[in-house]
Amino acid sequence: MEIIKTGPETPLVAKNQLQKLNFGFNCMKHTGIANFQRIHLVTRKEVTGFWEYHMLASAKWLTYFDEFQQLDQDVKRKILFGVWHVWGRLDKLMGTALFRIKNKEASLSDRVVGNGIVTDMNCVVAETKWMSRLPVQQLRYFIDGIRAWDLFPLIDELQALDITETELSFMLAQLCFQYAATRFGGKIAEVMEKFMDILSNNLHDYYIQEKMMPRYSGRLTKLLKINTAILENIRNYRTRADIAKVFDVFNLEFSHPEMFFDTGFI
Repeated sequence: MEIIKTGPETPLVAKNQLQKLNFGFNCMKHTGIANFQRIHLVTRKEVTGFWEYHMLASAKWLTYFDEFQQLDQDVKRKILFGVWHVWGRLDKLMGTALFRIKNKEASLSDRVVGNGIVTDMNCVVAETKWMSRLPVQQLRYFIDGIRAWDLFPLIDELQALDITETELSFMLAQLCFQYAATRFGGKIAEVMEKFMDILSNNLHDYYIQEKMMPRYSGRLTKLLKINTAILENIRNYRTRADIAKVFDVFNLEFSHPEMFFDTGFI
């Protein structure tokens, strides 16, 4: 919340709100192979570190959107607590696509899991005793949704599309604001719709004025198809989270459980 109160660095020079979001941190800020670090063991320290990174990075990113900063503090907190992990899903997928582009020797099983950290999903070891009494083999059914295995084919699509930073900013915003509108409804849904109207107009100007691409609807459809797949994946795995809750699969207690709704842990 201190990040949100402090706001973005100033002064900022940008044509519009979408361009301003480009100043926020995202996986495209990792500009070279030296920015990536490979790990082979994932423990509680690493998992909570990923949570912290995506929470703080998405919080900072949101501050670059002026209309978000104008909301009441409680509303901003509710939106942030709801969307940080959704923001993280796309950031990880896009980060993996960039890693493949920059590293021609990358394996198809390599995944960027946050903040430039890479794991090979075929050989990484997960230490799970801190989160569950079940052995890893039995726990896999539940953590597959957390790892978002079903979304891995989207990495190929992101890689092929050669997405620009402005397009990524729009995708992150559309994904988060659509999720928040659906989850919270009511006044927040109305606010999210206004946010997207602003950014959609900005994206139109970007394609027309900067990219000289008057017929961009086909490309935009492909971008939004990726977001739709992420949102559908979240909905599909809610059943597994419900089963995990019934059978006490995870022995975790959260100070702010609303932050972890739809993460697979709650």
